[in-house]
Amino acid sequence: MNDSLVLLASTSGSAPAQLVAWAIISLVGIGIVRNNKDLRLLVIGVSFSAFGVLLIRAIH
Repeated sequence: MNDSLVLLASTSGSAPAQLVAWAIISLVGIGIVRNNKDLRLLVIGVSFSAFGVLLIRAIH
């Protein structure tokens, strides 16, 4: 089995929906932890890591 197929799907038709879901989840997460500086930094870091994975999947 080709290992790159695990990360890259055959179509990227759901990429826009995933991007919208990422934005909503990120905003909600940041809103929940907005008063705690450390947790806010953690949520932003995880959010941008997820965004990077989404971009890698979308540009294939």
